[in-house]
Amino acid sequence: MKELHKRYTAALESAKSERTLDGFMTAFNTNWEEEQRRRLNIKNTKEYKDYKAELEKIAGTTTSISEDASDPDIVVTGGNFVNFNDPWTKAIMKNPVRNTICGHNYDKDSVIGLIKDNIGIICPVLGCASKTPIQPHHLTPNVELRIEIEKLQSLEEND
Repeated sequence: MKELHKRYTAALESAKSERTLDGFMTAFNTNWEEEQRRRLNIKNTKEYKDYKAELEKIAGTTTSISEDASDPDIVVTGGNFVNFNDPWTKAIMKNPVRNTICGHNYDKDSVIGLIKDNIGIICPVLGCASKTPIQPHHLTPNVELRIEIEKLQSLEEND
């Protein structure tokens, strides 16, 4: 909006030297059309740069959340939150698989049981943009997540 306002003001300033109303309107319309044709690059504005710097500052601090996270079933890995619970059963996954379409994880037994009995099951994760029904060939074993879950379980057993 600010950039649009600046352009509008520039068109007005360049037209105000005209002596007649018709001349002013013609000059303003010509200048305004030129301003509208110019490509607007938001990334060059101070507001965008400040916003981006703030996001980068926040993103740099998210990895420290894992040190004092209160939920043991959620782990922060490199700024990404990983939930060890299956979205359908809410139990800790024993055999995690990753949906190659949207990237979310499920327990293999629960998702295979659901999709074999029901056609058209979609990802249950809140906010998932994928509306593609889950198929068995969309699922790949998530070895890294399995290792993280086993680490968590071994830590709990030692406590």
